[in-house]
Amino acid sequence: MGHVCKAFILAALISVLSSSAFAATLVVHDADPFDDTLCHYTFSGEIMPGDSRFFETLGGTTYGMTLCLDSPGGALGEALKIFERVWDVNLRTEVRPGAECLSSCALIFLGGSLLEGTDVTRQMDRTLWVGGQLGYHGPGLAQSTEALVDPSKVRQAFGTALLAATRLFELNRISDRGRSPMTDHLLHQWLRTPFDDMYMIETVGDAILADIPVAGLRYPETITDQHLQNVCNNVYLRGGFPEAGGRSSTIVQDFTNTSALLDRLAEEYHYQDRTLLRRDDPDHAVGFFGPFYSATKYYVLGCRVSVNPQGVRAFGPRDYYFGDYPISVMITEYEQDEEIPAILASGESNRERVREQLPPIYLYPMDQRLDQLALTPLPAAVQEPVALKPPVPAVPSAPNYTHYIARDLLGGDLTSMRLASGLDVQPALDACAQRSDCVAVTVDRWNGLAFLKSIATFVRPAEIQPKADSFIKAEHLGLYRLSSRKPVIRRRKDKAFDGESYRRIDSLDYEDCAAICLGDSECHGFNFRAADRFCSLFNRPPEYFTRAGVQIGLKLQVE
Repeated sequence: MGHVCKAFILAALISVLSSSAFAATLVVHDADPFDDTLCHYTFSGEIMPGDSRFFETLGGTTYGMTLCLDSPGGALGEALKIFERVWDVNLRTEVRPGAECLSSCALIFLGGSLLEGTDVTRQMDRTLWVGGQLGYHGPGLAQSTEALVDPSKVRQAFGTALLAATRLFELNRISDRGRSPMTDHLLHQWLRTPFDDMYMIETVGDAILADIPVAGLRYPETITDQHLQNVCNNVYLRGGFPEAGGRSSTIVQDFTNTSALLDRLAEEYHYQDRTLLRRDDPDHAVGFFGPFYSATKYYVLGCRVSVNPQGVRAFGPRDYYFGDYPISVMITEYEQDEEIPAILASGESNRERVREQLPPIYLYPMDQRLDQLALTPLPAAVQEPVALKPPVPAVPSAPNYTHYIARDLLGGDLTSMRLASGLDVQPALDACAQRSDCVAVTVDRWNGLAFLKSIATFVRPAEIQPKADSFIKAEHLGLYRLSSRKPVIRRRKDKAFDGESYRRIDSLDYEDCAAICLGDSECHGFNFRAADRFCSLFNRPPEYFTRAGVQIGLKLQVE
């Protein structure tokens, strides 16, 4: 039966083939959590089943932290779990120069986003640096050379491959506060690219069609006529004109690359008649380019584009996130060429159909390779990663213990242990399990200590303590009780928790934020930033550090 078992290798959900033999690791960088130029976490190596556990305790701050990716891919099912975690917390994603993020890793990359305000706005926040590699391909089944194939195995493998495609379609359909992680073009390319090939984000058109921000480019000093025409052509080919309904012309079986799109553009009916009329003002390069195809014989479409050269020159990677775009485009109907000068001069039309702001990458033609464009000097933070902290531990697996978050068991200490790097609690739990007089373990997460407890610890009730976690053996759970004292909030000025907050809200002031935390049983600490009245609640508050303009609140039960 060995030849039957080897008949098909399911590469769709079990494993995406990779040349890497290194298991994945997640490393925490010793970086300022409020500096968005730094990698705060780096995930690298082949993605294997179980790697999502690294992300169980991982999160961003209210203001977002950066996950840098360098992986050849791996288990698609595991990558989907990691994507969901990245999507759920405030993490931006980056692929930096010299790094690769291929196959299922590229799925994780798409999850980079931040929630703003009172959780009503999601901003996509993922960046590919020129010199990094980002690539996608479809799931595949590798057939054995054995002659005999069990039909039931074939059906099972085919069904699982379809399930993988279904999961990707669901990802494409996600719409959270109007934003989606995957464009129709990217889904189509992902599914149509053979398993032994790779669709790389390597041209301007690839980045535009997949909605992938690109960093590291030095944009032109002077705006030429060709730049203005490129903007209009790119919007048209992307599906940004009203007749396209947002659907790019790449969603066809014979699509090969972005050069072919430009060839197709040259075959269109209005191509030979298309001209640019230009009229600059002191601060902007302005042009009108048309005509473009419309769905009726009664009018054609034109593209008015306005470019701020100073904004183009100053454009940086973080401007993608803030939407500080130096290009404005208006698509309008018109019937006669005589209408164009008035539209060009005023920037207004009573037949306007589309208006949008665009990043300066639209200045280049669709088929322009990114690695052949002029580059900016890399910032020091991109060239040199900061020193590393130990790998992030998963939430401890303790089947014979019950875990109480932010609870301190008082007294009854048998001994204490210094936790190993990464705050791995398991050795302390194992040590307690070997002792008949040990009934529980309390961990001080901020100081890296674990305390083994005797039954005397239950003489006094447990207390709420943000820095503590307690683990009680199953046979002693009946002795646990929590203090009935009313919790209070202790303020620390110019301090901030750097980890994940589970809830972010606007509040009137610090006292309002404190009242919200006191009324929420999940809250054991919070950040309050007066500048924008952000109140961020934490369930397991991490260690806090000095941060001007931020105050924390600690929920405690004290005498």
